[in-house]
Amino acid sequence: MNVDQKLRDLKDEYQSDIPTSFTEKDKQNIFKTISQDTYPKRP
Repeated sequence: MNVDQKLRDLKDEYQSDIPTSFTEKDKQNIFKTISQDTYPKRP
């Protein structure tokens, strides 16, 4: 088993465990935060 194959196996294993997309509720919360101007200001 070479390094590339090990890397692919690890990627496949963890990719299913880590959510990589936003839910509709996440999108609404982000939009709400942006529209209300409640995010921290940069100095």
